[in-house]
Amino acid sequence: ESITISTNVAGGKGGGDLYVSRLEGGRYGQPENLGDAVNTPGDESTPSVSADGRTLLFSRDGDLYASFSGADGKWRPARPLGEGVNTPAYELCPLLSPDGKYLVFLRGWAAYWVDAAVVRDAGSGAGPGERESPGAVPAAAAPPAGPPAGQEEAEIRRVIEASIGWALD
Repeated sequence: ESITISTNVAGGKGGGDLYVSRLEGGRYGQPENLGDAVNTPGDESTPSVSADGRTLLFSRDGDLYASFSGADGKWRPARPLGEGVNTPAYELCPLLSPDGKYLVFLRGWAAYWVDAAVVRDAGSGAGPGERESPGAVPAAAAPPAGPPAGQEEAEIRRVIEASIGWALD
């Protein structure tokens, strides 16, 4: 078990860096900087790790990024999530739904969601021009065509309420 945090302690790479602290003997150990694959002279913040521990999502200077762990357990170079997610506004607090189908995040202080395929595309190297993306949908809006609307909307709302529920107001 581990916890991933953002902080701007001395010795980091930039404004804010991502660190991991591992649970050892019932206590969390000294945080370790995630290194150059993730951290830059910019400001990395609001990290979240997928349920399987293989995908790291975070904000860098207001855009959302993903990094994927390799077979060696090390994070690969982070990639932006692309035009369907990142805009001139400020995006932060990315989270995958527990079933891995949706990415929810904040744009400004409003909650949005997209199909988690944008995260998988970042991992595969597919760029924004290689896949049609309808873009982010405000969480308060009706969901786009796709899976049964009631189930989809309820799942998205549960994820948002459990993590960034204050953004629904």
